[in-house]
Amino acid sequence: MSAIRTMCPHCLSPVELDPSEILLLSAPAAAATGSYAYNCRSCERVTVAPLSPAGFAVLTAVGVTVHSGEPAPPPAPPVHRFTTDDLIDFHRLLDTQDWFTQPLRTR
Repeated sequence: MSAIRTMCPHCLSPVELDPSEILLLSAPAAAATGSYAYNCRSCERVTVAPLSPAGFAVLTAVGVTVHSGEPAPPPAPPVHRFTTDDLIDFHRLLDTQDWFTQPLRTR
């Protein structure tokens, strides 16, 4: 695996990165250009910079994964399965006089 060397524009220290440490975003209009981001280990700041088509080609050639600029879909809500405890709670609720007017208990 190739290491990518760059210079942090914030602290001016040299930075050596693995391809997995770089976020490469493709531009919406042209697939061969975009921007990249990385975290400097010295100053702990994130650097985001535009990338030329040649730089984009170099980063993809060394194994940096290209991400589209579109946001990821929201995660699915957790599924709650009806358990034996839920059944017992429901049975106890039905034994009350005002069971229909009580609010539902959610987890």
